[in-house]
Amino acid sequence: MFQSTLIVAMFGAISACGSVASANNTSFLPGDAYFFARLSQNDIAAIQQQNSPTLEYGNWKTWGRGCGFAGHSKLRIPAMPKSMRDDLAAAFSDFAAATGTSALETRLGTEEKLMCVFIHNEDYDWQEHGLAIQYNEEWVAETVAFGYAEEHVVMETFVSSAGAITNAWRDSPRIPRLKATVPEKAGDREFVPEATGDLQLIVVPKTNFDDYFARKSDLPLVVITKNGSKSYTSRDGRWTEK
Repeated sequence: MFQSTLIVAMFGAISACGSVASANNTSFLPGDAYFFARLSQNDIAAIQQQNSPTLEYGNWKTWGRGCGFAGHSKLRIPAMPKSMRDDLAAAFSDFAAATGTSALETRLGTEEKLMCVFIHNEDYDWQEHGLAIQYNEEWVAETVAFGYAEEHVVMETFVSSAGAITNAWRDSPRIPRLKATVPEKAGDREFVPEATGDLQLIVVPKTNFDDYFARKSDLPLVVITKNGSKSYTSRDGRWTEK
């Protein structure tokens, strides 16, 4: 299925807007391996005050196409450990004070700094399977459920390289989806999924995800779990713990 629908994704975005059947802008789909958020200092402060924070999806680009939205725009994390919230705040502070490849990007047209967070199952092997690949074998059917005609469905990827698409194509059947509740009726836009398992937060300062997939040198990354946080740097195509 992935092969045929990938072809649809590449050519289906030509349609103009004007109905729900036109090309989509996608947030979190139930089969995705992660939920993505971009957090500001205000977001971090709010998370610090909530035992069960709700995060908004951080889709920062629409590729200049599409109208309407598919997917779920929020994720609630019940009983998020305080240690994880503290480590998230610490990561933001460190990146906010950094320069160069570790410096945070700003929201378009403002000076508000934003940090990227990928919320995965705790057992996701990011060193083997990489960063920013959804690994969702059912993405077409799940997008269609939000009211789009299959021939207009668009595959919105965070990493554009052919290698990343190949990995998603090959490995999607064996990468579990993020453990979260799903709506009784597929395509329910008002439904807010809740995480149901232990999590790991993979934190990076910028949206240069192609560089992260290629493991270019001197890229920073922080991994946060209930057991603490670890910082890594890319060197010669490998990740080294600091």
